[in-house]
This record gives sequence, structure tokens and C-alpha cells, in this order.
Amino acid sequence: MAEVSLQAEGVAGRPGPWRWLRQLVRQVVREPIAAGRLRDVGWPDGLRVVVLVCLAGLGVATVLVMVAEPLRRATALAPVGNDLSIPRPPVIVLLLLVALCLTTFLLACTHGPVWLMVLGYVVGVPAQLVIGMYGMVTATGMSSAAVASVLLVAAVCVAMAVWRRRGLGRYQFAILYGLVLAQAVVATVDATRHAVPFGFDLVPGLVGLQILLLAPLAMPMTFAAGTAPAEVSVTLSLRAATLLGRRSRRSVTYTVMAAVLVLAIGQTGWAVLGLDRASLPWQAVVATATSIVLWAGLGALVVRTRRRSPWRSADVAESGSALGLPAGVVLIGAYVPLMAVAVVLMVLAAVIPALGWSYGILQRDESVATMRGLAAVAALLVARWSWRRGQQSRAVVLVCAVVAVLPMIATGVVSPQRAFTIDPTLVTVALVVVLTVWTILLAVRGRLSETRAVGVLALGVLACLIPHRTILAEPLEFLFGNGVGLVLFGLWWQFLSASEIANRRSARFGLSSRVLLLLTSHLLTTVVLAYFVLTRQPAVGGMQDTVAFGDATLGLAILAAAVIAVLGDIGRDRLPV
Repeated sequence: MAEVSLQAEGVAGRPGPWRWLRQLVRQVVREPIAAGRLRDVGWPDGLRVVVLVCLAGLGVATVLVMVAEPLRRATALAPVGNDLSIPRPPVIVLLLLVALCLTTFLLACTHGPVWLMVLGYVVGVPAQLVIGMYGMVTATGMSSAAVASVLLVAAVCVAMAVWRRRGLGRYQFAILYGLVLAQAVVATVDATRHAVPFGFDLVPGLVGLQILLLAPLAMPMTFAAGTAPAEVSVTLSLRAATLLGRRSRRSVTYTVMAAVLVLAIGQTGWAVLGLDRASLPWQAVVATATSIVLWAGLGALVVRTRRRSPWRSADVAESGSALGLPAGVVLIGAYVPLMAVAVVLMVLAAVIPALGWSYGILQRDESVATMRGLAAVAALLVARWSWRRGQQSRAVVLVCAVVAVLPMIATGVVSPQRAFTIDPTLVTVALVVVLTVWTILLAVRGRLSETRAVGVLALGVLACLIPHRTILAEPLEFLFGNGVGLVLFGLWWQFLSASEIANRRSARFGLSSRVLLLLTSHLLTTVVLAYFVLTRQPAVGGMQDTVAFGDATLGLAILAAAVIAVLGDIGRDRLPV
């Protein structure tokens, strides 16, 4: 019956290739953005202005990333320390953007839960004092500018306490931004007044110091940006195959399926022939084989339970997109308090040498493995909770992510020198072998229906895309440099398609606070990226590695969950939608 209905639908609505392409673009690009964008529903009056200003700031920061290299060639450079330099014109723009980030963050904390208010005082106030106090305390005591800076920060704290009992007013953003910006201006003017007569310019260094201190807070969103290539690859594979099956003749579906399967076999075979077996460590082989076995076991379990609680294969990409930022907060954000503890222990060890061992413990690889192990346990608990609430696709993605993290945990515990890593080439080989053998068996037994052919086509396209899943960011990579394009593409894709979390509200976590936190996270991450690109930080200041970490964990989990879901659809003879 599935094959008859599919054939009937294909005859009734068969489009030309250009119409098929337009429909594919609509389903791959427009529909995820329409489903995941910010929505102005129930927003207070004061929130709309803040959102517009933040969007303008996000655009300015993106432009800075794009024109970083021309600016460095065309303008004078100012030193910022560690043999790095930055073009002088963007320094003031970065100062305004950092003040905007701090303002929206503090405003979100003001109207959020109690723990968020405490976080605002713990993080936001010291971030202001860094630029306000550095270089302003002389040997004879605090300068007048330092006193003014402290008073302005105190005014910010008082305003937050007063406004907490009220809703988000129209003028709260303007007042708070004025206070934060005034404090920054006082600091920069005083630094300029004292340093310029001696031929120094401290302002670029002060702005850079503030951005570097806030940079760890940008890492969770950077991690989430790493999942974008996998999300787009899964959506493109499923939509392209389903559209072709629904809008084409049966012969076209089988022909394209066979061609794509041959292409996947040829591409995989070429990759295997070009694989340097001598340089392939045994750790990678063991980690990849173990992960494939665990994913296969999970797939068998899912196929059995999916009959009782069916869920759509297309939900995998959406679930992975929604998990990007929370997973980044758990995996990356957990290191922020760890770093704070390390700094405190380092100071104590300098005063009390007998405590030096405590600081050394946090520097060992086992501490990182322990944090990742705790994150894996938390992910399993959330997966169980999600499954019981009917969110099966989210649960499967989480369990697949735990499998992807296990080799990293083993690296820190067993062999820190030789990393246990999952090799994408070997994973693709396993997928193509399983898919080819199963397709041949279905064809020999006469059970390769058109619906099953669509599922095989979807997995064949996905197998071809896995090695090239970052291809959408390659034009940006060519224009703006290695690592920059992928980060920028991932950030904007996350903002456009994964902002649904900010459209919800609860009794403790209001709508205004959610929207402001999301905007702050995106804006701060883009500002940090702009600063790293403007100063030519190696590996984009570590953001390139964080994006790769997101792709290797949650991105790989999205791909694995999609394969499990579509294989289940092929077994049940239904479309992978």
C-alpha cells in the first residue's frame, strides 16, 4: 500500500527539475528557519528595541569578521600583547559591542531566575571592573577615574536590584547601556590620558583583555555551531530522496538510487585506497569499531521499541539542533568553574607552597576525562527522561552522542599520548557495506519496494555527504580564512534555525530573559570571533577546535541517529520523513 500511494502521488504532482530544486531549497533552508526562528509573540514593549539593537550589533560584528584582512592591510595596527596586533579603527566598535553584550547579559540576569541574577553579579560585575580598574590604581591609591568607575558599576548593581521586582521596561536597556558604556569610556579616556604622552596606547589592550576574559562564555555557542554541517546534511539527504520518490516515476527513483549507491561505493573505495594504513593508529580502529557496534546495538533496540512509539526520521536534525547549545553548556561550560577553581588554587599555591599538589590535579588529563564522564552520565539521564516524555528522537541523539564521547574519555584515562578517535572514513565504509548488502538482499528477495528505495537513496546521499559535510562553508573559508567560514556559517545557522528555545516561557524563566540570553550568546560569540580574526589568533583563538569538537560529538551523533532512523524506515517499508 505504501508503494501504491507513493506512485499515485508522484504521478499527480510530478514537477520539472527546477521546481524540484526550488522545493528542495524550501524544505532544507526555509522550513527549518521558519520553524526555529525568534518569534515576536507576547514580547514586552522594551524587548523589541533591544532585539533590534542586538541584531544590528550582530550584523556589525559579522561585517568585522568579513573585512578583517582588508582592514589589517589598509590601516595602522596597534599592539595587544603576545606579539599580536589589531587594526585601530575597529577597537572602538569592539568596545561598543562588548558593552552591548554586557548590557543584554545583565538585563537577562535581572529578569531571570535567582541563580541567573547571582551569575550576573559574579560574572558581569568583574567583567566591567577589569577595564575599569586595570592601570587606574596607582602606587598612591585609587585615581579619580577608578573611583568613578566603581561608582558606575555600583549604580548598575543597584539598578538591577530595583528592576528585578518589575517587568522589562522601555527605558531599562537605554539606562543600563548608558551606565555600562559610561564606565568603559571613563576607563579608556583615563588610560589614554596617562599613556599617550609616553607613546603608548592601552585602549586596544584593555578591550582585548575584556574580550579574552569573556571568551570562555562564547565556547558553548561555538560548540553548537559545529553541529550545523551534520544537521544540513541529514535534512538535505532525507528531503532530496523523499521529494524525488514522491515527484518522480518509479523507474527514475530506482535509477537514481542505483546511481547514488554506485557513487557512494566508488567514493568510499577511493577513500580506502588513499588511506595510509601505516599512519592509522590502532586506537582509532578500536574506537571506531567499538562505536559502530554500540550504535548497531542501539539501532536494534530502537527498531524494536519504535513499533510501539513511532517517531519521524526528520525529527533527528531538529532534535540535534535544539540540543546544540545545552550540550555545549554542559561539555564546555563545565570547564569555566573548573578554570575558576584552578585560578584560586594557583593563587593559594603561590602563597602556601604545600597546596601545589591541588592545582596540579586539575592540570592532569584525568580531570578532563572525569568532566566528560559526568557529562555523559547526565546525557544518559536526560535521554531516559526524554524517552519517557515521548521525545524519542532526542533520546536517541543523546545516546549516540554518549557513544561518540566515550573514546575521548578513554583517551584521558588510558592513553593521553595516542588519542582514541572515531575515524569518519571507517564509519562511512561500514555504512556503505551494510547499505549495499541489505539492498542486494532486498532486491533478490523481491522486497525492494519504491518506498524502501527512497530510504536507500537517502542513506546513499548521506554517505556521499559525510566526508564533504562542510562544503557549504567552503566559500566562506576561501574568502575569510581557514576555520573562520565554518564558525561563521554554524553561528548564523544556529541563530536562524535553533532559536525556538527562546520562544518558550515558564514561571521561573520568563520570555524576556530567554530571548536576551540567546541574543547575548550569539552576539558575544560573534564579537569574540571578530576579535580573534582581527588579531590573527592561531586556530581562531581555539574556536576552530571547539567547532571540530562539536562536529565530532553531537554532529556525529546526529548522523548516527539519522542512519538508525532511516534503516528502521527501510525495514518497516515507509518513507524516511
